[in-house]
Amino acid sequence: FDVNFGYNGSENFAKGQRYGFFPAVSAGWVPSEEKWWNVNWFNHLKIRGSYGMVGNDSIGSDRFGYLSTVNKAAAGYLYGQSQSVINGMAEDQIGADNLSWEVARKTDVGIDMEFANRIVRISADYFYEYRDKILLQRAAMPDIFGAAWEQTPYANIGIMTNQGVDGQIEITNTTKKGFYYSIRGNFTYAKNTIVEDDTAKPAEPYMNTRGNVAGLPLGYVALGIFQSQDEIDNSPKQELGSYTVGDIKYKDLNGDGYINSNDRTFIGYPRHPLFMYGFGFTFGYKGFDLSLNFTGAGLTSILIDAESMWPFRLDYPAYNVMREYYDNRFVPGAADNSKAKYPVVHAGTSSNNYQISTQYLRNASYLKLKTAEFGYNFQ
Repeated sequence: FDVNFGYNGSENFAKGQRYGFFPAVSAGWVPSEEKWWNVNWFNHLKIRGSYGMVGNDSIGSDRFGYLSTVNKAAAGYLYGQSQSVINGMAEDQIGADNLSWEVARKTDVGIDMEFANRIVRISADYFYEYRDKILLQRAAMPDIFGAAWEQTPYANIGIMTNQGVDGQIEITNTTKKGFYYSIRGNFTYAKNTIVEDDTAKPAEPYMNTRGNVAGLPLGYVALGIFQSQDEIDNSPKQELGSYTVGDIKYKDLNGDGYINSNDRTFIGYPRHPLFMYGFGFTFGYKGFDLSLNFTGAGLTSILIDAESMWPFRLDYPAYNVMREYYDNRFVPGAADNSKAKYPVVHAGTSSNNYQISTQYLRNASYLKLKTAEFGYNFQ
């Protein structure tokens, strides 16, 4: 059983807000060490748990967010007969004197086990974090406040949760004939959720960041590529720019008959993987050994939308078309365009096709062989 605490102060906060108290407690119990434990094949069992608070005083690139400052070299005006420019004075940083510590409350419950003469070892954890008072620059401040975006003050208004599981297993043994083997694996699944980020209430509920994973791209749901004029005539009107046969078809999420910015939603997975894992093997016999280690990630997406991907996006005709796009584009007049991965290439830019959408979303999961080693030990 262990108890500890930290009492920390930071100059980033005003007097009266500078100090935070952050305690933590943990406990563990090993039933296999008790006198009544008589399970021979179950060599070790430990149950453990912890709860603690952690403080964060980072407020981005700006320190001393509680101070208001004045810009003495603001926009000027011409004065006098000589019409000399005299700089004015203006508000710079608008201080928020109630800034305080961001606090994370972390909970962890775990178990450690060993079986079969300690040949098999397993460890697993469940963790949960509730982080509130996150220091964010106000996002829902109305324009009548009268400040530019860079002057908008910070506040302890953000709330996020993060939870998941973590585990590893290892099987290690040497047989009576001298054959050694080790098999191991590990994984981590962690998912965060935005509870409050001070963003304005969106036009549609599916555009709300609250309740979603941080880092998800906001884009359109692509239904494929228009194959005919009849398909265009019988589809909702798209207000994202001119379009024709061979261009991207989008989903009308709110059902109003028009495709516009209100039909965007959060798509795919975040670029930071929600699931990470690894596994490996080692075998040895009479001086020879072979070791392989793999690592991988899952539940992650990547967007391939960029100026280099979109034909002539920056300036026509100074830029060209990527070979990947050109070889897999919709070809007007072709007998079969059902396998086209990308829309038609126009002689110029196409705002309808250059939108963040599932058309350019790809699965970024991977599994790779990280290391491979074969060796022999000489006497």
